[in-house]
Amino acid sequence: MSTADRDNAGIYRVLDSALAQEIITINEFRSKLGLPEVTGGDVTIKGNSIESFLQKKKEKR
Repeated sequence: MSTADRDNAGIYRVLDSALAQEIITINEFRSKLGLPEVTGGDVTIKGNSIESFLQKKKEKR
Protein backbone atom coordinates (compact mmCIF):
# COMPACT_ATOMS: atom_id res chain seq x y z
CA MET A 1 0.00 0.00 0.00
CA SER A 2 1.42 3.37 -0.98
CA THR A 3 1.64 6.37 1.31
CA ALA A 4 -1.15 8.11 -0.63
CA ASP A 5 -3.40 5.06 -0.19
CA ARG A 6 -2.71 4.99 3.56
CA ASP A 7 -3.41 8.72 3.81
CA ASN A 8 -6.71 8.32 1.95
CA ALA A 9 -7.69 5.37 4.14
CA GLY A 10 -6.94 7.47 7.23
CA ILE A 11 -9.07 10.34 5.95
CA TYR A 12 -11.98 7.97 5.28
CA ARG A 13 -11.69 6.52 8.81
CA VAL A 14 -11.74 10.03 10.31
CA LEU A 15 -14.79 11.01 8.23
CA ASP A 16 -16.58 7.77 9.07
CA SER A 17 -15.86 8.27 12.76
CA ALA A 18 -17.04 11.89 12.66
CA LEU A 19 -20.28 10.83 10.99
CA ALA A 20 -20.82 8.00 13.48
CA GLN A 21 -20.23 10.34 16.43
CA GLU A 22 -22.66 12.89 14.98
CA ILE A 23 -19.91 15.52 14.65
CA ILE A 24 -20.76 16.16 10.99
CA THR A 25 -23.95 16.00 8.98
CA ILE A 26 -24.68 13.63 6.13
CA ASN A 27 -24.20 16.42 3.59
CA GLU A 28 -20.88 17.46 5.16
CA PHE A 29 -19.75 13.83 4.90
CA ARG A 30 -20.85 13.61 1.27
CA SER A 31 -19.18 16.93 0.46
CA LYS A 32 -15.82 15.71 1.81
CA LEU A 33 -16.10 12.64 -0.42
CA GLY A 34 -16.87 14.80 -3.45
CA LEU A 35 -20.48 13.61 -3.67
CA PRO A 36 -23.48 15.86 -4.25
CA GLU A 37 -25.65 16.88 -1.33
CA VAL A 38 -28.97 15.14 -0.77
CA THR A 39 -32.27 16.73 0.16
CA GLY A 40 -32.70 16.60 3.91
CA GLY A 41 -29.05 15.65 4.44
CA ASP A 42 -28.33 18.50 6.83
CA VAL A 43 -28.79 16.11 9.73
CA THR A 44 -26.58 13.62 11.55
CA ILE A 45 -26.64 9.92 10.76
CA LYS A 46 -29.36 9.44 13.40
CA GLY A 47 -31.50 12.18 11.90
CA ASN A 48 -30.68 14.91 14.42
CA SER A 49 -29.46 18.37 13.62
CA ILE A 50 -26.01 19.19 14.97
CA GLU A 51 -27.59 21.79 17.25
CA SER A 52 -30.04 19.32 18.78
CA PHE A 53 -27.28 16.74 19.25
CA LEU A 54 -25.07 19.27 21.04
CA GLN A 55 -28.00 20.40 23.21
CA LYS A 56 -28.74 16.81 24.27
CA LYS A 57 -25.07 16.26 25.04
CA LYS A 58 -25.00 19.46 27.12
CA GLU A 59 -28.09 18.37 29.08
CA LYS A 60 -26.45 15.04 29.97
CA ARG A 61 -23.58 16.85 31.72
